Amino acid sequence: MLLLEGLGPQVAEASARLDEARSSLDQARKVHDDVVGGLRADLESRQAERQSMIEGIDPKLLAVYDKVRRRSPVGAAALDGDVCTACHMKLTTPEVTEVRAAQIGRCPSCDVILVPEA
Repeated sequence: MLLLEGLGPQVAEASARLDEARSSLDQARKVHDDVVGGLRADLESRQAERQSMIEGIDPKLLAVYDKVRRRSPVGAAALDGDVCTACHMKLTTPEVTEVRAAQIGRCPSCDVILVPEA
């Protein structure tokens, strides 16, 4: 019994530290929830913006873009003369001719969708 009475101050200190930890955890959860809520709102806004931008784009081309974009930070780039603006590699004359004839092609080096500049 005497041993238990001697532990009173230690129990009180541990209880106070536990209360502080719980308070810190609650604050961290609130910050987390605020940040995640903001990110979700931003994502929803960007998804709606993307949806309005892709109207009228060929679904097959969009599927190719999405596939390329999952592998690369760039999904499509301009063909500037004979240079891919994504990887800055120079295409051969037959490759440039093929991209220009198709109006939309693929870079043989980085595989992004190439759109000839007008």
